[in-house]
Amino acid sequence: MALRINGPGAVQTYRLQQRDQQLAMSLTRLSSGSKLNRAADGPAALIINNQLRTQLEALGQATDNITQGIGMARTAEGGLEQIQDLLQQQRNLAVQAQSSATVDADQLKALDKQFQSLGKAIDSLASGTQYAGTKLLDGSFAGRQIQTGQEAGQTVELSITSSVTGTPAGFDQAGLGTSGQSLLGAGGATAALEAIDKALTDVGQQRGALGALESNSLDSLRNSLAETSANLAGARSTIGDVDYAEEFAGLVRNQILMQSAIAARAQQNVSAGSVMKLLGG
Repeated sequence: MALRINGPGAVQTYRLQQRDQQLAMSLTRLSSGSKLNRAADGPAALIINNQLRTQLEALGQATDNITQGIGMARTAEGGLEQIQDLLQQQRNLAVQAQSSATVDADQLKALDKQFQSLGKAIDSLASGTQYAGTKLLDGSFAGRQIQTGQEAGQTVELSITSSVTGTPAGFDQAGLGTSGQSLLGAGGATAALEAIDKALTDVGQQRGALGALESNSLDSLRNSLAETSANLAGARSTIGDVDYAEEFAGLVRNQILMQSAIAARAQQNVSAGSVMKLLGG
């Protein structure tokens, strides 16, 4: 009859090592919140998880770009609204100046002085309306691109220029075609009215274009990106995130098995010691 003492002990040692590794893995997953803490945890899943992470980060940046684009469009539209109000005030003055039966020479000079002051305010707004240091209404903001997706070419073009003069220009008096207008002199008020009406049409069209860009393009794209990001985040969570209930249950199970294995190994050592005493006795 053969007597083996070390054989069962080696098996118990191997099982203890297995339980220890499983406990360490469970603790790592629970502390990190991820099932994929190293490539060996799932090579294919890790690759997919990293790809999804890259897509999510790109979509997040594109969403930020769109949000900034909306803020920029709103800033420009706000500036144009003020310019439109100033043009309307100039138009009212020109209409008043045409009433020669009720406006004398001194009153006409006062009206023209106010008219010129409003023109200077338009110039100031055109040069001073900015977003993050970028001038929006001076005619330099043309052909700009907003990256709205994660791939090259997924862009929206944005130009904020006046077209009254036939070439892209700013929304100052020169660009709007109202520079040099005066309510004084024969036909001055009439000429001013004609120029202001063209300018008002142009400003109104630009405001409409910015509004359409915001509501029809940028807002829609941002909503689409948000939905796509949510779906990708859900897929990534399914692949890489820990199911805490399941992992904690596994941790408790491995702890119990670890304790059982230690107890069994201790009993094995006691039994082996008893046999050696008998042999030595």
